[in-house]
Order: sequence, then C-alpha cells, then structure tokens
Amino acid sequence: MERSTFNVLFYAKHTKRLKDGTLPIFARITVNGNRNEFSLQRSVESGQWDSVKGKAKGNSKQNKELNAYLETVRTNLYIKKRELEESGIVVTVDSLKRAFMRLDEQEHRVIEIFKEQNEKWAFYSS
Repeated sequence: MERSTFNVLFYAKHTKRLKDGTLPIFARITVNGNRNEFSLQRSVESGQWDSVKGKAKGNSKQNKELNAYLETVRTNLYIKKRELEESGIVVTVDSLKRAFMRLDEQEHRVIEIFKEQNEKWAFYSS
C-alpha cells in the first residue's frame, strides 16, 4: 500500500473581512501535496486568532466554543479519511471534501426525490 500524507489546517482569511469586522475561518486539507480549502461558516475577531496554533486565543466562552468546533471538524475529517480508506476509495482532497460535506449523499437524495416524483406522476397520468 502506498503511503499518503494528510494534514488539516485552520486559518482566518484576513483578505475577506466580513461586514461585522470579523475574519472568516477556513479549513485547508492537504492530501499528498494537493490541497483544497473551504469555509467553516464561522468567524473570529482579528486580534483573537492565533495563526501558529490555528485556533482562537483566550478563554472567552465564544472562543472556547469555536476551538471545540474546530477540533470536531478535525476529528470528523480524520474519520471520513479512514472511512474512505476502509471502503477502498482513493483518498484525494476532492473525495475527502465531498465525504466530509456529504455532497454525494445530498446528490443521491435529490435523485431519489425526482425518481419518486416521476413515479407518482406516471401513476396519476395512466
């Protein structure tokens, strides 16, 4: 089995300051040197972000909750990576992101809904 590298990094995007003055937080996943980034739909005050540690500074309730969320995201990414490996799917940044965000599940659900709707219409039109 070929050895692969995997890393998760969280960062505050200073170039995309939000209207309320906070910085959006992004996750960057890297697999075998390829990377992909996505927003976590969370933000932090600019002075409250520790770039080296990749988490919020201080002990405020808000920052503790944010850091707990970041650890949950990190853990879930590692779980999804392991699930992909166990199911024999090649782990890439795209496959991992899709698995983490459940994009494949959403696409299948939409197709199922359309099929059910088409079957109902076929029944009523006959």
